Amino acid sequence: MHAENERLKTYVFHHSVNWRTLPDGTADGPFCPVCVSGGTDMPLLLREHSDQTQAHWHLYCPKNHVGPSAVRDMGRGREPVYSIPKTWVPENRYFLRS
Repeated sequence: MHAENERLKTYVFHHSVNWRTLPDGTADGPFCPVCVSGGTDMPLLLREHSDQTQAHWHLYCPKNHVGPSAVRDMGRGREPVYSIPKTWVPENRYFLRS
C-alpha cells in the first residue's frame, strides 16, 4: 500500500488527465486517469477520425472501461476521450510537428 501511495505521488492531474513527474522534473504523459487510479500507466492515443489540426489533440484510452455485460449488450463500451492542448504534450509524443 505504501508503494502504491508513493507511485501515485509521482502523478499530477491537469487538463482532465494524469502526467507523471520524472526525476528531472519534466512531465511525461498524458495518461488515462481511470487506468492510473487502477494501477496501470495507460498512455492516451490519438483518436482516429478526429480533426487533429487545431490547437488540441483529441485523445482516447484504448482500454475498455465498461464491464463485460455492457460490452456484450452495447458493443465496444465507452472509451474515455480527452481534449488536451498541444502545448502541454511533449513535442514528439505522437509525431513531429512543424
